[in-house]
Amino acid sequence: MAAHYGTAVLPARPRAHGHLKRALEDALLLRGTRDFASLDAYRAFVDEIVGRRNANLAKPIALEKEALAPLPKGRTTDFEEKVIPVTSSGGFILRRVFYTVPSRLIGHRLRVRIFDDRLECVLGVTPVVTLRRGRPVSESQGGHVVDYRHVIHALRRKCTHADPIDATFERESEPSRREGDSRSLIDIGPLDRTAPAEGLSRPERTGFEGASSADHTTTI
Repeated sequence: MAAHYGTAVLPARPRAHGHLKRALEDALLLRGTRDFASLDAYRAFVDEIVGRRNANLAKPIALEKEALAPLPKGRTTDFEEKVIPVTSSGGFILRRVFYTVPSRLIGHRLRVRIFDDRLECVLGVTPVVTLRRGRPVSESQGGHVVDYRHVIHALRRKCTHADPIDATFERESEPSRREGDSRSLIDIGPLDRTAPAEGLSRPERTGFEGASSADHTTTI
């Protein structure tokens, strides 16, 4: 960008944005609360404060625009990139946050583009999954972003794996079946292993929305 406009980039002055921080602090005090319904609501709040301050500079900015050259044809890089291997657990750790990815990516090395609100994972030149950006819980505790679609196959294998404990449960549950016990077991049912997990992670969802009871519930 600097080369395109024929300018030089100078180090920012300390506290260069102190005036904006003070304006945001004053606006929060007037608002009466620092709680926001969502990240988008907070961003809209900041945009309003910044736009209000920039309105006072409309005339100087208009004069500057007349002297500006056209923008570069290509978009400048607005993300940081890391190359991270996907472990056998079906995920990776980035900046003390664990992220799950589709199991087909286990053993591969992903180029992860780090944005403020998301991660874009690329295998070779092909985008494979976009994840919600997570943050550590605290200085001593990391965070996690888990998409149930990435791990449901492993959980289903564990639930349906026959072992002595399962056999014991089946034998002990026979009397209850004859007595009409209303307990039920959840069967995940068949899933499409080839379907990519698109969109952002939704760890708060249970994974059973929209499924009919006949698909995943068996009464015993």
